Amino acid sequence: MSDAGEKAPGGAPVRVTRSAFKARVSALLADGRVKVSLHLRRDHPERQISLAQIERCLRLGTVQTDPYLNRFGNWQAEIYRHLAGEGLTVVAALEWERQIIVVTAYR
Repeated sequence: MSDAGEKAPGGAPVRVTRSAFKARVSALLADGRVKVSLHLRRDHPERQISLAQIERCLRLGTVQTDPYLNRFGNWQAEIYRHLAGEGLTVVAALEWERQIIVVTAYR
């Protein structure tokens, strides 16, 4: 997951693999620590993606992109899952010790 246990500010590892990202998503999801961004809620109501669909994608989906540090210093990646006859992609950022932030979601 990281080089010799090195940590970035905020307790996140210096490097994160897809499997480590998914494991952290699963742990935070199990504790109910998911926050949907204002961008998705306010700017894209037409997408009609429910919180239940987002959580199912996070729980059962596959990390499609290598995690990277976004401009806020959070690890971010795309998670994809085929649900209800169509694909769903959730862009998730991790405030490592605190919560999952759903940046956006799209079909």
